[in-house]
Amino acid sequence: MLVSGEPGIGKSRLLSRFRQLTPTGRSRNIAVADCLPYAQRPFGAIRSLLGVLVPTVSLDELPPPLRRALIQLVPECFETARIATPTPVVLEKEDLFSALLGFLAAVCAKRATLLFIEDLHWADTSTLDFLRFVAARMDNLRLMLAATYRTEQLLSDRIFAQSIGSLERETTVRRIDLIPLTPAEIESVIIDALEGQAPISHDAIASIAKRSDGNPFYAEELLKTTLERRRSHTANALPLTIRTTILERLGALDAEERDVLSHAAVLGYHFDPAVLADVIERDRTSVLPALRKAVRHDLLIEQPGTRGGLRFRHWLTRETIYDAMLAVDARALHQRILSHLEGRPDSRDRIIELAYHASQCGDAQKALAYGEQAAENALAMRAIGEASEIITKTLPFAADDARRAHLQERLAEAYRLQGKSRAAIDALERAMEIRLVRNEYDDAAGLMHQLVAERVNVGDDDAFASLERFLSVHAERLTPPLRDRLFAFAARYASANNDFTRVRTYLTKVSPLETLEPATRLSFLIAQMNECAYEGNAPAWRAVAENFADLLPHLTPFLRTIANYTIAQTGIHLDVRSEVDRAIEAANRTTEEWGFGSLGLFGAGVEAVHAFQYGELVRARDRLERVLEKPGSGPANGLAAQVGPYLALALGDDQLALRAFHEPLFAAARSNRDISSLLALSARAAWLCSKGRPFEAVGDLRLAVNSLTRTTAECGPLLAAAARYLQIDELSAVRAFAEEHDAAAASAANAHLVEAIIAQRRGSHRQSVEEARSAATSYRHLSWPLYEAEALELAGDIHGARAIYRICGAAGHLARLSPEPSDSLSAREIEVASLVTDGLTNAAIAAALMIGEKTVEKHLGSVYRKLAVRSRAGLAAKFSKRSAG
Repeated sequence: MLVSGEPGIGKSRLLSRFRQLTPTGRSRNIAVADCLPYAQRPFGAIRSLLGVLVPTVSLDELPPPLRRALIQLVPECFETARIATPTPVVLEKEDLFSALLGFLAAVCAKRATLLFIEDLHWADTSTLDFLRFVAARMDNLRLMLAATYRTEQLLSDRIFAQSIGSLERETTVRRIDLIPLTPAEIESVIIDALEGQAPISHDAIASIAKRSDGNPFYAEELLKTTLERRRSHTANALPLTIRTTILERLGALDAEERDVLSHAAVLGYHFDPAVLADVIERDRTSVLPALRKAVRHDLLIEQPGTRGGLRFRHWLTRETIYDAMLAVDARALHQRILSHLEGRPDSRDRIIELAYHASQCGDAQKALAYGEQAAENALAMRAIGEASEIITKTLPFAADDARRAHLQERLAEAYRLQGKSRAAIDALERAMEIRLVRNEYDDAAGLMHQLVAERVNVGDDDAFASLERFLSVHAERLTPPLRDRLFAFAARYASANNDFTRVRTYLTKVSPLETLEPATRLSFLIAQMNECAYEGNAPAWRAVAENFADLLPHLTPFLRTIANYTIAQTGIHLDVRSEVDRAIEAANRTTEEWGFGSLGLFGAGVEAVHAFQYGELVRARDRLERVLEKPGSGPANGLAAQVGPYLALALGDDQLALRAFHEPLFAAARSNRDISSLLALSARAAWLCSKGRPFEAVGDLRLAVNSLTRTTAECGPLLAAAARYLQIDELSAVRAFAEEHDAAAASAANAHLVEAIIAQRRGSHRQSVEEARSAATSYRHLSWPLYEAEALELAGDIHGARAIYRICGAAGHLARLSPEPSDSLSAREIEVASLVTDGLTNAAIAAALMIGEKTVEKHLGSVYRKLAVRSRAGLAAKFSKRSAG
């Protein structure tokens, strides 16, 4: 196994982690060797490995040729060995290789052997030759040999490249080429490394991620420097470890070539060779040899399709070269480049370069003007990440408060579009502070609107309270349009928490709908649509949806996407599938076009719920996986927690359930107790109970039921789980909630399902079947196949349920309905099932069998699976029939 990549990409760490996870002792031989750059000796790495392996065998049992080979390479292993050593004879290469292979075969016959060689690019030729020899003859050995090497060495070392090429042609050889991490992955590396330390700013994390260019070693070294600088208040110098690596490559260039590269570094990370030639006043052809050599030594790389087509291999490569220049020389060169670029006919296309060189030569006025223009261009081109970076660099040149506030607002917009809510919050707070000091209350109100939305995204419980405080202090100072905007937004927020008394209070403070600005009208309609969904009133919902259709053309792409996802989310349980499908399609199209971050994740969560409702499990899983790539406690992850456990049960994928309801999210859900939290808690409880772990779950299920004030169509799974798993004496409350349902057709179907479950548990078989059939019929009209199949199971139509599960691809449910024969119950499982049938609780069963309650739950879960039952009542009924038979 050849592990290749650039320095710092993680080759050694990958092998180290693999070794940590590999058991040692009698079952394995593990040996590690390094190839050294300046102290090579023939068979250097092989000798190190043999030094570890020789003591693992009995030397006096080895054939003489093998011992001769070992004496030739590792004589020190024989100096203390009390055995007769053969007369030293220098073996020819072929005989030596054959003998060493025989030794490896003897070692591997006793134990599986894992050998690791670091930095193979520094290996001597003998080592490389021996590896090729072994690779061609190791098919029948219990041997794994893993080696790391730097990819760049293939360009500069012809002999090494030929050796690697020969190795890769062997059928026993595989290669892992480690590539740079994405910016998001690097940010995860940084956040993990910060665990237990004070956090650093979002801008600092983004800067490290950018400068590291996807190299985790560089990222960690830059982070260490950042933390040390924070503690010592020193300048942010480039880490010596990184400088050393880069300077090693620069050593291959002569003074004149380094001078060309220095001027390129002043031009920037990307540069145009033609501009470079103009700046240093040389013919273009005269600089190309130096650039070609820099490419060969992995200092520069070509990028076809970009202006000039060249960039530095790493940001840090360019930084190292740039920092070596005198500041006065660099500033003068930036001024010369700025003047040159301003005089070019394509200067309008080089605004970013103009802004950069203006800032570096200290021309604040030009830096601000070019920077603002470059940021707006980037936003218009949807290069959102680039826009936020440009604005951050431009901010120091803003001399007055109004300009700073404007730039902070644009920065917040860029962060918001990227889904970086916390960074957006910081920028919005800085802008709002300036606006309030300047008594610009309308501007502050617009910022408060955005600020609350972003705080909601990160699960800030104080978001709504901060809006109410702002209104109580500043409402009378606002012009009508801004006052309308905030009150409509307050109504929208309250509607998300089903507080419709407060919704109506706020909407009475808002001007007539037709007079409102588009963004304000959006909040007004969202509040109304949420209320329609809460009431289960599909006709009223459709009327609001028509108002949305009139509004959509007047909204920005971001707000238009919010509107469409709102239509989709509120319509999922209202039997308006065509409208929901259209809204999702439109929102996804805009999200993909504009690259909206957290909003796109929220849309994926909405689509996962919608697809699950209609039995489209592949699509549901695909959308759910997208959400789970970024675990958190925001709205998208809340939706994932609601649907994930049920999707996991349908697919038979327990890991999916565990990922969907990670503990931090559920800790927040237990304290929030809003409807989304209660649905997530009940979904988790249903999954745990189905796995025979009710002891961990019924508390949350009880909390969910007791926290309800009223049920809607989306509460169906919650009520079904409560009816199935709570104690018999608690089912009256569950039934009451089911009976007092809203007007949605789905709610009526849910009520029949709950009645069927309760009747089954109370032994009313005929009533249970009738209610289940009614539920199945209603779900069929709704085209909710998984719910229909669940109702058919209760009605005893296992064949019909299986047919639906098969169409949907519900492998988990199919496996549950095709259980192992009941006589496959173990003796202990039969004892547990018998005691359940006798009515004993888990605690009583544990006492009777002298085992722990957790063990009882484990056996009970296995019995549930094998007998295809979901509750104690179902188990008792099925096990009684089995016993009678």
